[in-house]
Amino acid sequence: LVAFQYSQSQTMQQADSLYQIGDYTKAIEAYNHLPELTPKVLGQIARSYKGKGIYDQALQFYQKALTIDQNEIILKTEYASLLMATSNFKEADSTYQVLIGQSPENPEFQYRLGLVKSKLNDSTAINYFKKAFALDHTHQKSCYEISRYYLKKADFDSVYQTANLGLKSYADNAELISIIGQAHLFQANFLKALPFFEKLIELNQKNEFTHSKLGLCYLKTYSYKEAIEQFKMALEYDPKDASRHLLLAEAYQMIHKYDQAIKHIEMALILKDNTLENEYASLAINHNLNGNYKAAIDDIKKAIKENPGSNRYKYMLATYIDEYYEDPNVKLKYYNYLMDNREGRENEFYLALAEKRIRQLQSEIDTLKNE
Repeated sequence: LVAFQYSQSQTMQQADSLYQIGDYTKAIEAYNHLPELTPKVLGQIARSYKGKGIYDQALQFYQKALTIDQNEIILKTEYASLLMATSNFKEADSTYQVLIGQSPENPEFQYRLGLVKSKLNDSTAINYFKKAFALDHTHQKSCYEISRYYLKKADFDSVYQTANLGLKSYADNAELISIIGQAHLFQANFLKALPFFEKLIELNQKNEFTHSKLGLCYLKTYSYKEAIEQFKMALEYDPKDASRHLLLAEAYQMIHKYDQAIKHIEMALILKDNTLENEYASLAINHNLNGNYKAAIDDIKKAIKENPGSNRYKYMLATYIDEYYEDPNVKLKYYNYLMDNREGRENEFYLALAEKRIRQLQSEIDTLKNE
């Protein structure tokens, strides 16, 4: 008997050694040579199949082990995790429910059940994340899920309260830092959002999202050169993002680099396939600022074609004509065009300016006639 037990122990040790070095096929063979397939042995076989990526076999052996002993909480935890990983969400749900019954104070089980509920589109998921975080205020993953939930609900006070509580235990949690930054952005608090996105860069979270949001913060806080740098880096990930080209153009415009602004607006025009009125108007503004009045006229006409009801665009056309042509009769024609084709009292400011300019031009024309 002693010799038998010694031989069995040797076989088990050999199988465990094969498992530990990742030689899973030989480990499975060794485990199967044991005379008794205990829950421990069955669990090791399950882990070996999992290591090989043969998940259906792994699940079967976990089930066999748990059929023999339902109290094997470690095996049950691994089984639930694999159910989750293989999208067996209903089975994972019931397994985590059992685990919570066995260990109700375990925050990880509450969190995991919350994830399963999310996959099942069950609205009660947030309750389990909250339970996990209530059990352990240092539980970063549940803190993130709760903060994200509040962000989607636009409950910004709760976002800040929850995320900052999580950051007390782990100040460099990039997900929570990003959540707070996004909350400030949603409220257009660009100055408050700025340090959070800068912190993400410090934490090496250099990706398209972070660069683009940091660029927006710099743009809105008048740091135009820094904004240009960030938008350029964001465009390296997706050179065909039309909206980002427009933001980059705006930053260039603010530092009077109109040629660069025009270049990126033109790129946006090529990339966009929907209404282009804003892009044409922006292009016209930059051409006008750059002294290219003919190009500005052509572009604002395109904007009017996209949106014939805009009094603003018609006024812009009149002012560009005013700058480009010397003949007051030509100038007057376009101001009158605005007044004759205005859409209600939209942008009354422009209409008032046009009326004043019409009076000036009419006086100028009358003076010329009397000379």
